[in-house]
Amino acid sequence: MTPNTSLIVKVNDLLPAVTNKSVTYSSSKGAYLTDGWTSAAGNTYGQLMYLSPQLAIVCDFGVGYAHTFLNGLKILRYNGHKAEVVDSRSYNSLFFDDAFVRSEAAEIIAEFIESQLRLTGAYASSEEIKNMAKRLIDDTVDYSRNRLGC
Repeated sequence: MTPNTSLIVKVNDLLPAVTNKSVTYSSSKGAYLTDGWTSAAGNTYGQLMYLSPQLAIVCDFGVGYAHTFLNGLKILRYNGHKAEVVDSRSYNSLFFDDAFVRSEAAEIIAEFIESQLRLTGAYASSEEIKNMAKRLIDDTVDYSRNRLGC
Protein backbone atom coordinates (compact mmCIF):
# COMPACT_ATOMS: atom_id res chain seq x y z
CA MET A 1 0.00 0.00 0.00
CA THR A 2 1.48 3.33 -1.05
CA PRO A 3 1.06 6.08 1.54
CA ASN A 4 -1.54 8.70 0.63
CA THR A 5 0.56 11.78 -0.13
CA SER A 6 -2.08 14.03 1.46
CA LEU A 7 -1.42 12.27 4.79
CA ILE A 8 2.37 12.38 4.67
CA VAL A 9 3.74 14.21 7.68
CA LYS A 10 7.26 15.13 8.56
CA VAL A 11 8.74 12.78 11.10
CA ASN A 12 9.62 15.73 13.31
CA ASP A 13 5.94 16.70 13.41
CA LEU A 14 4.84 13.18 14.37
CA LEU A 15 7.52 12.31 16.93
CA PRO A 16 6.44 14.75 19.68
CA ALA A 17 2.99 13.14 19.59
CA VAL A 18 4.54 9.69 19.99
CA THR A 19 7.20 10.36 22.63
CA ASN A 20 8.53 13.29 24.59
CA LYS A 21 12.03 11.78 24.69
CA SER A 22 15.01 12.62 22.52
CA VAL A 23 14.96 10.45 19.39
CA THR A 24 17.58 9.44 16.83
CA TYR A 25 17.40 7.27 13.75
CA SER A 26 19.30 3.96 13.85
CA SER A 27 20.12 2.79 10.33
CA SER A 28 21.22 -0.60 11.69
CA LYS A 29 17.76 -1.16 13.22
CA GLY A 30 15.84 0.74 10.54
CA ALA A 31 13.90 2.49 13.28
CA TYR A 32 13.92 5.44 15.62
CA LEU A 33 15.33 4.97 19.11
CA THR A 34 14.85 7.08 22.21
CA ASP A 35 17.70 7.80 24.54
CA GLY A 36 18.03 4.85 26.89
CA TRP A 37 18.53 4.74 30.62
CA THR A 38 20.34 2.12 32.67
CA SER A 39 18.93 0.57 35.83
CA ALA A 40 20.89 -0.30 38.96
CA ALA A 41 20.83 -3.92 37.73
CA GLY A 42 22.68 -2.87 34.58
CA ASN A 43 19.81 -3.27 32.11
CA THR A 44 19.30 -0.49 29.57
CA TYR A 45 15.74 0.55 28.66
CA GLY A 46 14.33 2.61 25.81
CA GLN A 47 11.85 2.75 22.97
CA LEU A 48 12.18 1.58 19.37
CA MET A 49 9.71 3.12 16.92
CA TYR A 50 8.65 2.35 13.38
CA LEU A 51 6.86 5.32 11.82
CA SER A 52 4.81 5.92 8.70
CA PRO A 53 2.31 8.63 7.75
CA GLN A 54 -0.50 6.35 9.01
CA LEU A 55 0.92 4.51 12.04
CA ALA A 56 3.55 4.41 14.75
CA ILE A 57 4.65 1.12 16.29
CA VAL A 58 6.32 1.83 19.63
CA CYS A 59 8.23 -0.95 21.38
CA ASP A 60 9.34 -0.56 24.98
CA PHE A 61 12.51 -2.65 25.19
CA GLY A 62 15.34 -3.49 27.48
CA VAL A 63 18.84 -4.79 26.88
CA GLY A 64 20.06 -7.22 29.51
CA TYR A 65 23.27 -9.19 29.78
CA ALA A 66 21.86 -12.09 27.72
CA HIS A 67 19.40 -10.60 25.23
CA THR A 68 17.12 -7.76 24.20
CA PHE A 69 13.62 -8.07 25.62
CA LEU A 70 10.21 -6.56 24.91
CA ASN A 71 8.28 -4.98 27.78
CA GLY A 72 5.48 -3.30 25.86
CA LEU A 73 3.99 -2.51 22.47
CA LYS A 74 1.85 0.50 21.59
CA ILE A 75 0.22 1.26 18.24
CA LEU A 76 -0.73 4.82 17.36
CA ARG A 77 -2.57 6.06 14.30
CA TYR A 78 -2.28 9.49 12.78
CA ASN A 79 -5.71 11.01 12.19
CA GLY A 80 -4.45 13.94 10.11
CA HIS A 81 -4.12 16.22 13.13
CA LYS A 82 -2.55 14.21 15.93
CA ALA A 83 -1.44 10.73 16.95
CA GLU A 84 -4.02 8.64 18.80
CA VAL A 85 -3.35 5.41 20.69
CA VAL A 86 -5.08 2.46 19.01
CA ASP A 87 -4.10 -0.01 21.74
CA SER A 88 -1.18 -1.22 23.79
CA ARG A 89 0.02 -4.46 25.33
CA SER A 90 2.42 -5.17 28.17
CA TYR A 91 4.93 -8.00 28.40
CA ASN A 92 7.36 -9.06 31.07
CA SER A 93 10.87 -9.36 29.66
CA LEU A 94 9.72 -11.26 26.57
CA PHE A 95 12.56 -12.12 24.15
CA PHE A 96 12.53 -9.33 21.52
CA ASP A 97 11.64 -10.79 18.14
CA ASP A 98 10.78 -8.66 15.10
CA ALA A 99 8.35 -11.30 13.77
CA PHE A 100 6.51 -11.32 17.10
CA VAL A 101 6.30 -7.51 17.16
CA ARG A 102 4.85 -7.51 13.63
CA SER A 103 2.39 -10.27 14.48
CA GLU A 104 1.17 -8.58 17.68
CA ALA A 105 0.94 -5.19 15.95
CA ALA A 106 -1.07 -6.74 13.09
CA GLU A 107 -3.42 -8.35 15.60
CA ILE A 108 -3.98 -5.00 17.33
CA ILE A 109 -4.68 -3.29 14.01
CA ALA A 110 -6.99 -6.12 12.86
CA GLU A 111 -9.04 -5.74 16.05
CA PHE A 112 -9.21 -1.98 15.48
CA ILE A 113 -10.29 -2.36 11.83
CA GLU A 114 -12.94 -4.89 12.80
CA SER A 115 -14.34 -2.56 15.49
CA GLN A 116 -14.44 0.36 13.04
CA LEU A 117 -16.24 -1.76 10.45
CA ARG A 118 -18.84 -2.79 13.04
CA LEU A 119 -19.41 0.88 13.92
CA THR A 120 -20.07 1.79 10.30
CA GLY A 121 -22.06 -1.34 9.47
CA ALA A 122 -19.54 -2.33 6.80
CA TYR A 123 -18.33 -5.89 6.32
CA ALA A 124 -15.06 -7.55 5.44
CA SER A 125 -14.09 -11.16 6.01
CA SER A 126 -11.74 -12.06 8.82
CA GLU A 127 -9.12 -13.01 6.23
CA GLU A 128 -9.44 -9.64 4.45
CA ILE A 129 -9.06 -7.79 7.75
CA LYS A 130 -6.00 -9.83 8.75
CA ASN A 131 -4.38 -9.26 5.35
CA MET A 132 -5.08 -5.52 5.48
CA ALA A 133 -3.66 -5.28 9.01
CA LYS A 134 -0.54 -7.23 8.05
CA ARG A 135 -0.01 -4.95 5.03
CA LEU A 136 -0.38 -1.83 7.17
CA ILE A 137 2.18 -3.09 9.68
CA ASP A 138 4.61 -4.27 6.99
CA ASP A 139 4.22 -0.94 5.19
CA THR A 140 4.95 0.95 8.41
CA VAL A 141 8.13 -1.02 9.12
CA ASP A 142 9.23 -0.79 5.47
CA TYR A 143 8.50 2.95 5.36
CA SER A 144 10.58 3.51 8.48
CA ARG A 145 13.43 1.39 7.15
CA ASN A 146 13.44 2.57 3.55
CA ARG A 147 12.19 6.14 3.48
CA LEU A 148 12.75 7.85 6.77
CA GLY A 149 16.39 6.87 7.17
CA CYS A 150 17.47 8.30 3.86
